[in-house]
Amino acid sequence: MAKAKCVEYDKTGKCVKFRLEHGEM
Repeated sequence: MAKAKCVEYDKTGKCVKFRLEHGEM
């Protein structure tokens, strides 16, 4: 199951960029 990991936040703390990482099946 893939889950999104946030890699960049805006100045309000909202996630603006993320990448998918594959977890254990």
